[in-house]
Amino acid sequence: MTPRRLTALLAFLLLVALVGTGYAVKRANDSQVAPDGELASSAVRAGIMAQAGSMTTTAMSYRAAEAEADIAAAEKLMTPAMRRKYEADLPARSQRAEQARMKVTIKATVASLSDSKKACASDDCAVSIVSATEDRARVLVFVNQNATAASTTHSVASPQWELLTLVRRDGTWLIDDMASA
Repeated sequence: MTPRRLTALLAFLLLVALVGTGYAVKRANDSQVAPDGELASSAVRAGIMAQAGSMTTTAMSYRAAEAEADIAAAEKLMTPAMRRKYEADLPARSQRAEQARMKVTIKATVASLSDSKKACASDDCAVSIVSATEDRARVLVFVNQNATAASTTHSVASPQWELLTLVRRDGTWLIDDMASA
């Protein structure tokens, strides 16, 4: 091979290597997933946090007069394993009529980062991702629950941290576990 052909071949191989490297760098920069599998996109992470907050308030709110609808709405957000755990913590069916008569209501709200007495608004929510991959996330949510009943003028406030494990099934996030932290 002549030196001119060898130079041309090396220049071509160098060009192919540069294009390949450029493509790999662009693909890595555009990826929503870090090399360790952790979600890197701030928009995707913010979406998971917003969804976790909404799911938590649905799962932790309860109007005795609307118990069946509230329970059904919460269970739509859960895996079968979480539904079983959730149902074990619900008031017994035999108690729900009495609770409805007493107008028992539990309203859950995600706490605000700036004002602990108010519910959060958009980026002011006390929600944080512990870890998140494309199909599994652990999210810490600070929730205020306020329980009331018609028979009393008092209410019971119960602030607590909830650690949610979310799994992605068919493109939808579902609560796979929920525990007070």
